[in-house]
Amino acid sequence: MLCKVSYDGSNYHGWQRQENALSVQAVIEESLKQIHDGTNILTHGASRTDQGVHALGQMFHFDTSIDLPIERMALAINTYLPEDVFIVSAAIVPSSFHARKSAKLKTYCYKMMVDTYQPHQRNFMGFIKGPIDLARMQSELKTIMGTHNFSSFTQNATYDSYERTISFADIKATPYGFELLITGNGFLRHMVRILIGTLVQIGQGHEDSLQTILKSEDRQRAGMNVAPEGLYLLQVEYE
Repeated sequence: MLCKVSYDGSNYHGWQRQENALSVQAVIEESLKQIHDGTNILTHGASRTDQGVHALGQMFHFDTSIDLPIERMALAINTYLPEDVFIVSAAIVPSSFHARKSAKLKTYCYKMMVDTYQPHQRNFMGFIKGPIDLARMQSELKTIMGTHNFSSFTQNATYDSYERTISFADIKATPYGFELLITGNGFLRHMVRILIGTLVQIGQGHEDSLQTILKSEDRQRAGMNVAPEGLYLLQVEYE
């Protein structure tokens, strides 16, 4: 079974199940346990979102033998979920399907307040002080299109390969600051947040170009890891 879930990540220590902290995966599995008469059901998520990160289109799969019409599955799971987690849809998939391994594209969004801090948005946007040169940031962003080694934009994680392919990336001005949309075949841990931090650094006048930092393969050359609250997993695409 494949499900799409939307959640406010403010109260959770990320998607991934943890022993001593509340996670989105844990509350979903507890709900599944309820509708499976006490049987533990393991889920497999498409992306391991961090503490405070939100999702509109996180995907997960699980195995089930429950005799329940597919059109009622999302409703049944939602019955036992808290108000900040909501199953949007459910679908039957082959046993060979895997929510993470079968994913082809993922799209993230980052929302940033610039200069004007809005307390009611503190759990849903990052914040920086301006001014920033948004036009330069937009121009620099073009250099990450295609396949590159993104080791400059990750930390506290080891991968067999640091190459990822970005198929779409854009920054636009908003009434509160700016918003970034980015689509790729996969992302390293903290990659989007460090990329944002680097673009902000450039927008504030840093001399290094994004291309120079990318080619350096050196985390110390990149910018800060911005706050997780502004990050959203929008969509996961499959063939």
